[in-house]
Order: sequence, then C-alpha cells, then structure tokens
Amino acid sequence: MERQALWPENVARPIAPYTPGIRTGGMVFTAGQVAFDNQGSIIGRGDVAAQTRKALENVKAVLEAGGAALKDVVKTTVFMKDIGEFQRMNQVYREFFQGVDPLPARSTIQAKLAFEDLLVEVEAVAVLPSATRAARARTAGSRSARPARAGRARTARRQASGRQGRPARRRTGR
Repeated sequence: MERQALWPENVARPIAPYTPGIRTGGMVFTAGQVAFDNQGSIIGRGDVAAQTRKALENVKAVLEAGGAALKDVVKTTVFMKDIGEFQRMNQVYREFFQGVDPLPARSTIQAKLAFEDLLVEVEAVAVLPSATRAARARTAGSRSARPARAGRARTARRQASGRQGRPARRRTGR
C-alpha cells in the first residue's frame, strides 16, 4: 500500500523524526498537532482556547494536504496538560466540528506534553470521501447479492436431499 507524506506549508516542520500526516489506503492520519505557528513558536501561552484553536487549524491544514476535511474525520484524540480545562477546550473543538454529523469518535486524555508551555495536542484520522463512496458501493452491491446466493445454496441442498419446494412448517399448539 502506497504511503504519501503530508507536509503542509503553513504547519511548522517537526524537529523530531515524524511526519505531520500520512495519506494511505483511502485514509489520512495526522500526527499530534500543537499550537505552533509555521515558524515553530508557541501560540497562546497559558490560553487553552487559543492553543486548541491553533492545534485544530494545524490538523485541518494536514487533512487538507491529504485531500480530506474536518467533515471526513472519524476519530480524534485530544491530549491535555490539565483535564480541568476540558470545557474551554471543548468549546473551541465544538466550533470546528459544527455541522459535522455524526461527530467523530473522540478520546481526551490528560498527559504531559513535549514542551512545558503546550496545553493541548490533537490528532485525527479521516476517511477520504472517495474511499467512503467506494465502500458504500461495495456494501450496496454485496447486500443485493447475498439473498440470491443464499437462495441458490438452499435450493441446491434441497435438490441434493430429494426434497422439493419449501419445507413444511411445524405448527406448535399456540
């Protein structure tokens, strides 16, 4: 399976050995995005809402570099320095996913982040729209074919056993 590295121009290039995002198999996976501007400086020191906004803007940029959008996200993980700030983070998160139905599955975890001044980190997994359409088509095709296969198999078993037609139903005394 081919893997494509995603390097959005407006997201800081990491100094650690990882890629901001990967596109593979009809999906886009983002690395954890934090509140770095494109120069690598922390945005919103001490402000969970500002850092959540910037982290989600970076997630969005990585997704777009892979051909996806926030509406295509199926799973996010949010890492927070202080889970007590959950409501402030959640308010900004809700703004970014407004109108998305269903909302992505999400895990929120309190964790020590890579730098002392970082308060929030967000990663996401998205299914590309073309992969979703293809999966629906495969599923629809297999649904319509199942009854015919099952019916042919029953007919073949009946013919092999010498029975004809539908088997008689037993009546219970009810």
